[in-house]
Amino acid sequence: MICETDILTPGEAATAAYLEQHLPDDWLVIVGRELVHPSGSVREVDFIVVGHHLVYAVEEKGWRGRLFGNDRAWVLSSGESRRSPLNQASTIARPLAGLLRYGVPGVKQSLGHAHFVYAAVVLSAAKVDLRVHDPRCAEHVWKLRGCEDAFARREERAQQERISIHQHRGAIVKQLTVLPHRPKIPARINAYAIEESLGATGPIRAYLARHEDGSRHVLKLLPKPESFSTEVVEEEKRALLREYNTLRKLQGTDVAPTCDPYFYWQDDQVLVVPISMFTGNTLRASRTLHPPRPDDAPRVMTAAFESLARLHDVGVVHRSLSPDRVWLCDDSRVRFSDFVVSRLPNVQTISELADDIDPPDPYRAPECRVDPGLASAASDIYSLSAALLLWLTGQEPNDEGQLPDWLAPTRDALGKPHQKLVDLLRRCLAEDDRKRPTAEKAAKMIR
Repeated sequence: MICETDILTPGEAATAAYLEQHLPDDWLVIVGRELVHPSGSVREVDFIVVGHHLVYAVEEKGWRGRLFGNDRAWVLSSGESRRSPLNQASTIARPLAGLLRYGVPGVKQSLGHAHFVYAAVVLSAAKVDLRVHDPRCAEHVWKLRGCEDAFARREERAQQERISIHQHRGAIVKQLTVLPHRPKIPARINAYAIEESLGATGPIRAYLARHEDGSRHVLKLLPKPESFSTEVVEEEKRALLREYNTLRKLQGTDVAPTCDPYFYWQDDQVLVVPISMFTGNTLRASRTLHPPRPDDAPRVMTAAFESLARLHDVGVVHRSLSPDRVWLCDDSRVRFSDFVVSRLPNVQTISELADDIDPPDPYRAPECRVDPGLASAASDIYSLSAALLLWLTGQEPNDEGQLPDWLAPTRDALGKPHQKLVDLLRRCLAEDDRKRPTAEKAAKMIR
């Protein structure tokens, strides 16, 4: 049975039809809902499947071709890198389990801390080649065709482990079917054809879209909330326009995407910001395709620090650089994306909203892991250098932001002629932000 609601994307439509045809008749599939945190942040849920023993939080992805990556991010054939959908599914499964454990009488007592909400990813494209190095993929990532067998195996294992929602199933279904619907994804927004939902970060929703002229854009949308105060509405608008104002300020520097003028849609109820897409690869995608040649390192690192210097020259601090936001573009330039929590001079801070709008990642500099408001230009130096380490060595910081033992792998990657770059990276990754060089000085040191 499919719970009545709008089917929001072609991939979801195909998935819903397949599940309806192949899952048992008494299972329930709920499509396109939201988990709303008291802070106002939103997690979108593609599918919630209620079986006999377990509840499933399912992310659907229509990505085609070869998919590379690891437990942090996946690399698409387009050269983009996206947050691991397995991590997305997990961040939905945990609060969903909490909602049911504490919202449905008797669940906590009978199920305790048992894992009765299972995170899964369904790949709906017919031609997809999964080459992601994440041990969870074997159990949690399923191709659409045949996924009914994966559901059945998971149910059988839960039965063997004596985990069952059976006695609370009716109450669980009642709780889940009253979750709010996520907004319908439109086929078009003015001259833009919507191709994919990129999800929600805080109150801001993002869609991949293609303009009538053939160019690709990310559309950032802020629906006007009906239930919040004017102050909350203005605060959220200010957060979205931070990226817009930053990109407009950076026009002419050639280090950031172009940004078309924002406009209102649906009778002024939705604010839309169109941001262009780069042609090239993120640092993560470049590393995944092939390790860099030692002689490429000085050129790329110089270009990266020169671009960062131009960013800082106009008073902008990015605050959230990572290998997925540093781009090696087709014209050999290095550029940056995702300025959602950037800092502008003489503009009211949005640091108190930063973690809701842009969840923390391990590439943050030490001084701003607790408080992103403490980020400075030196913080960008650290984050960019940590991202370059991934490009050079394939190694990443752990979840707490601690760097790996990177010296020997970096020396090996750079080769003997470029060992001075190791000393530069050591300075750029200093715990004390006062000891890091400026971006301009780092570029000069490499040259």
